[in-house]
Amino acid sequence: MNFKYTSLFFCLIGGALSECWSEASGYSCCKLKTTTVEFTDSKGNKYGIENGHFCGINDIQLCSNGDEYKCCKKCNVVYRDDYDWGVENNDWCSIPHSCYDDGILTRRPISTTTTTTTTTTTTTAPPSPKSTCGSSYSMCGGNLYPDAPDCCEEGNFCWKTHPDYYQCIPNYLKEMVDSYTTSQYFTSTKTKTKTSTITTTTTTTTTTPVITPGAYCSRGYYPCGGSNNPDAKGCCEPGFYCYQHDQYYHQCIPYDDEE
Repeated sequence: MNFKYTSLFFCLIGGALSECWSEASGYSCCKLKTTTVEFTDSKGNKYGIENGHFCGINDIQLCSNGDEYKCCKKCNVVYRDDYDWGVENNDWCSIPHSCYDDGILTRRPISTTTTTTTTTTTTTAPPSPKSTCGSSYSMCGGNLYPDAPDCCEEGNFCWKTHPDYYQCIPNYLKEMVDSYTTSQYFTSTKTKTKTSTITTTTTTTTTTPVITPGAYCSRGYYPCGGSNNPDAKGCCEPGFYCYQHDQYYHQCIPYDDEE
């Protein structure tokens, strides 16, 4: 530093500090945060240089928020946001840079506001294919329907009449379908020619078959076609119609239950 400036500072500095302490000595306070200390007098007052002139280092340069708050005289941090803060004389103050440089910074329990957001994620598994019971006349299992539900809706039971297909049948028909056997897919009336012989006279009697409506058709609830039942008749006994569940299984269903 130039000797004449040094001599001038020692002669002029003294007296009580004003709001801008260096004005009492004829120097304005430094205005830039980036101004650094160039000289410290015997009383500890610090000076910087701006625009080629000496200026008094003040809170603007000494702490992060010195342009709005006073710098703390101590290094006790009581609150932290983007900066460290202290409290002196019941007012906020900005922690000086020197606290960090000198390694004397102390931190009391810091007051912070923490907001915790709890997010609850509920995962609902998609229903499995068998989670819903079958409705009347729908399938409930069997070799051809492995993905069918293995239960029936209330008021129905699973009729396991054939290993390839199990079916939901209304409870009120249970007695009737239980009387059927798996071999009774259809019924027929056979006619015979009866020959009776008398000692002296030979008489040939031919009986004309009497065909009962539906006698050659499948009984109710039994197959009436489909690739799995190629020998089943393609018709149903009176009161039923042939319903095509799919390409494998056609079934005699009551007209009252027509879908």
